[in-house]
Parts: sequence; structure tokens; C-alpha cells
Amino acid sequence: MLALLPFAGLGWFSVLAVEGAASRADAAERIEARSPEVMRLARLASELSTETYWASAMASVEGLGIPPDFIADIIGIDILAESIRARAAVDARLGDLALQELEGELAEARRRADLASTPLEADRAYVEVK
Repeated sequence: MLALLPFAGLGWFSVLAVEGAASRADAAERIEARSPEVMRLARLASELSTETYWASAMASVEGLGIPPDFIADIIGIDILAESIRARAAVDARLGDLALQELEGELAEARRRADLASTPLEADRAYVEVK
């Protein structure tokens, strides 16, 4: 009987190892199930950063009193069109994610960014949304 004691201990540790592996597998499945959502949120954050960049660019140009069309003619980048495109990408991603609670914050950020006279003010307008 005493000779079976080590086998009982080995059996106990085997059960613990199997339970630990099952627990890790369950955790991995939960993470995997959430990964598409996490990827969509990461894309939203990226698109929001792009929108912030173009809002800051617009504030720079407008702060200097230079029409965006003039910049487009000189360097070939239509800041206004890029800003509109960036906003549309964020709107599409928000619709995809069904994050209505962010829509009000984003609308307020855009309003403040549109009124900004410096790139820093435009950038700060989006801080709470990010």
C-alpha cells in the first residue's frame, strides 16, 4: 500500500496539469474570440489618429490664412479632401463597431477642431475621444 503513495501523488499532479492546460486553452479561446473586435478597435484608433493629423493640418493652414486649394496646387496634397476622407473612415468604422456612445464625443471634438486656430488646439480637441 505504501508503494502506491508515489503513484497517487503523480496522479494528483497529472490532474492539476491537465486542469491547468484546460484553463489555458479556455483562456486562449476567449482571447481568440475577442481578437476580431480588438483588431477593429485598433483600426478605429489608427483612423482616429489620421483624422486628428488632418484636422491639425487644416488648423495650421487656416491659422496662416492660406487657402487649402493653394496648398493643393503647390504640394499636390488636398488637405481638405484628406480631412473629409479621414472623417468618413472614422464614421464608417464607428458604424461597423456600433459605438454610439463615442458619436457625441467625436462630434464635439470635430466641432472644437473646426474652430481651432492652431494645430495644437485641433490635436487637443480629440484627446478625450482617443
